[in-house]
Amino acid sequence: MAGAKMKTLIIRQAVPLDEPLLLKLADAFHREDGHPLAATGPESIRALLGGSALGAIYLMEEEGLPLGYFALCFTMSLEFGGLVVILDDLYVLPEARGRGIGTQVLSKVEAVAAEKKAVQIFLEVEKANERAFGFYRRNGWRRRDRHMMEKML
Repeated sequence: MAGAKMKTLIIRQAVPLDEPLLLKLADAFHREDGHPLAATGPESIRALLGGSALGAIYLMEEEGLPLGYFALCFTMSLEFGGLVVILDDLYVLPEARGRGIGTQVLSKVEAVAAEKKAVQIFLEVEKANERAFGFYRRNGWRRRDRHMMEKML
C-alpha cells in the first residue's frame, strides 16, 4: 500500500502481569500444535516470569495488541562447549502470520543468544509442520540428523 504507515513490532520481555495473556496464548499454541499445555505449564510460565536464570518469555505486540509470544530456555552443553539457548515456543497468532514477524523474532532470539555468549540455538518442530520447517530453513536453520528421545517423569 503506497503511503500506508508500517506498524512497529515491539518485542519485550514479559512480566508477571502478563501471565493471564501468556496462559491464553500458550494454550492456543499447544492446542494448534497438537499437544495440550502440560498441567504444570502455568507453573513453568510463572517461574520464567519471576526472573528465573533458566529462561525468559517474550511478547510480540503491535500498537499495544498482542501478536504472540516465544520462550527461551537456557542450558549448558558439553558437546557444543557452552551455553545453549532453546527456543521452546514460538507462537504468532494466525491472523498475524505471513508478515515477517517470525523473522524479526528469530533476529531477537539470535541477539539474546549473542548477548549471553551462547554457542548454539536449538528448537523442535513437529514432524507434520512443514510450514514451520520451511520457515526455519529460509532463515538459516538446518535439520539435525538425530532423534529426540524422552522419558516423562
